Amino acid sequence: MEDEIDALAPLDYAAFQILPNENRFEAVVCSGKKVEQLAAGLLEPLLLHFPEVKDLYLKGSNANFKLQLPEHLNGATWFTKSTLSRFLRIVDTLASLNTIHAIEGEMSQLEEARLFHLSLYAQGLFGSADSVPITPWDHPRISKGSLGEMHSPHYPPNTKEMQNAATENSP
Repeated sequence: MEDEIDALAPLDYAAFQILPNENRFEAVVCSGKKVEQLAAGLLEPLLLHFPEVKDLYLKGSNANFKLQLPEHLNGATWFTKSTLSRFLRIVDTLASLNTIHAIEGEMSQLEEARLFHLSLYAQGLFGSADSVPITPWDHPRISKGSLGEMHSPHYPPNTKEMQNAATENSP
C-alpha cells in the first residue's frame, strides 16, 4: 500500500481514542502527512501503563489522548510504528496471561472439588454418582440423629419431615 506508514519511520504522534463505556481503545499513528490505524483493543490493560488514560477513563466519557515526544526528542529513531505496535501487543499479551491464570485457578478449584466428591463416593457414603441421595438422612447408613439438626443449603430437611413436623405442631 502506498499510504501505509513504514514500520521504522519516526512517528510525529500516536492518538488513542478512549471508549470507557465499551472498555475499548483505538490507536492511530501519524508520520509526516500519513495517518494509519494501528490497533484496537481492551482498555483496561492500557490503563496500567498510561496514567493520563486512566484519568480519562475515570471520567467515563469518550476522549482522545495524544502520545507525542517532547520538542527536543522529535524525530527520535525509537518512536516508530513498529515500537508502538510491539508495546500494544505486549500489553495485550499480559492481559491475556492474567486471564489465563485466572481460568487455570478456577479449573484447579473445580478439580479439587471433583476429587473431594469422588473421595466421598470411594468411602461408600453415597454409593455411586448415580445414586446420590437428595438429603443425608435419605441415605440408609446415615440417620438424622448422627447429623444432628444439620440444615444448610446443601442438606435441607426432606419434605416428609417438614410435613410430619407441621402435623405434630398443629392445634
